[in-house]
Amino acid sequence: MEKKKKKKKKAFYEGEIAQTLVTEINEAGGNVTLNDFANYRAIERETISSFYHGYKVITGGPPTRSFIIYNIIYFIFYIFLFLFLVVQ
Repeated sequence: MEKKKKKKKKAFYEGEIAQTLVTEINEAGGNVTLNDFANYRAIERETISSFYHGYKVITGGPPTRSFIIYNIIYFIFYIFLFLFLVVQ
């Protein structure tokens, strides 16, 4: 199982998939190399979550941008909730 996992990882970060991504990203104005993919190491971080209208909302915790977006939406929701309750 571990061998299969490593083989898939190598195919993505160093093989044909990586080459296709590098080509597409660079054609779209980006600037990446095969080395960038080969040297990439993922960092696992804790997520944050909350409930909104009965749904559990899960997003990446700091330092990802999703944490900032989550807080902005949360803040806007409570401003509207406050205004709705106070105005009526």
